[in-house]
Amino acid sequence: MSKPIIITNRRTKFNYELGSKITAGISLSGQEVKAIRQQRVSLTNTYVEIKDDQVILKNLEIFIDSKQQSSTNTSQKHQLLLTKSQIKSLKRDLDIKYNTIAVTRLILGKYIKLEIAPARGKKLYDKRQIIQKRDSQRQIRRDLKR
Repeated sequence: MSKPIIITNRRTKFNYELGSKITAGISLSGQEVKAIRQQRVSLTNTYVEIKDDQVILKNLEIFIDSKQQSSTNTSQKHQLLLTKSQIKSLKRDLDIKYNTIAVTRLILGKYIKLEIAPARGKKLYDKRQIIQKRDSQRQIRRDLKR
């Protein structure tokens, strides 16, 4: 069995404070599955909504090849496959501490799955502190090499 391919949304960790992560299945059509298996997908600007006990993925960009030209399929909403207890815990997290649900990774194995997490946006000064800490760690590593 081969290792699963993982497509990450790198900006999520930088822009949000994440809660506990949940792995969810996703309902897709045949063309979408083919495009995702070819890694023709973008997770930027994707988010999740909960409406009437259904978890819906929005703004997923899948680049589908049609005969005339390549087109982007972003308008379609995809339903995420979660258990009732997982949906309840997501709702509880949104009510108590977090503002939104962010998509962190797309896992391509035997099945196509999404990793989602409740998230709260970071402030600008938090992001600056992270950048400063990263730069100082990088400088320390350079100095130790010499």
